Amino acid sequence: PVCPHFAHHVWHAVLRKTDPVAWPDARPVDKKMTRSYGFLKGTARSLRLDAAKELKALKGKQPKGAYVYVAGTYPDWRKAVLEIARRACADASGLVEKKVLLQALKADPNFAKGSTFEKQAKLAMQFGSFMHDYASEVGIDAFDDVLPFSQVDVLNESKEYLSKCIFSGSILDIQIIDLDATPSPPGPEKKIGNASPGKVTMHLFAE
Repeated sequence: PVCPHFAHHVWHAVLRKTDPVAWPDARPVDKKMTRSYGFLKGTARSLRLDAAKELKALKGKQPKGAYVYVAGTYPDWRKAVLEIARRACADASGLVEKKVLLQALKADPNFAKGSTFEKQAKLAMQFGSFMHDYASEVGIDAFDDVLPFSQVDVLNESKEYLSKCIFSGSILDIQIIDLDATPSPPGPEKKIGNASPGKVTMHLFAE
């Protein structure tokens, strides 16, 4: 609220302009930029929250750096969830209610007893609920199984910022690990396996 009033004051009282202020025309929303910014903001928050647990695991040792794991592809069962969500939204010509999506997942033969993804049925419901919340923020493009931006590029350009988010005021050696291009990534398998498109994981390593 301050900016337009201050701009008005500068234009008329300081610069002595009498003609009306010409505001720039609004441009279309850059969805790719919006999603990449949302990804960076969410990543910074998740790394900050993970840092406390990771420090505890180091048992008093000083962290030397961090591996940040980035996955570019979803496992097959998650791809199935996203496909079901896209199909449900296409039938409704927009984002369906969460309960409608969860019902579609529950009824889908991919997650029925004896099916290919029977063991992931409960996880599918959780993932579907999470992605529906995300789609409520960014639109149904959230259900695409390929992100419209490079996660690796975004994170590599922002390593100093991410480091300061993990440890305020200090710089940490952050290594972005592209799991699609790294056959044998360093660090614990659990952390590596938990990474998925749009959701990175982190492992701090000591001296």
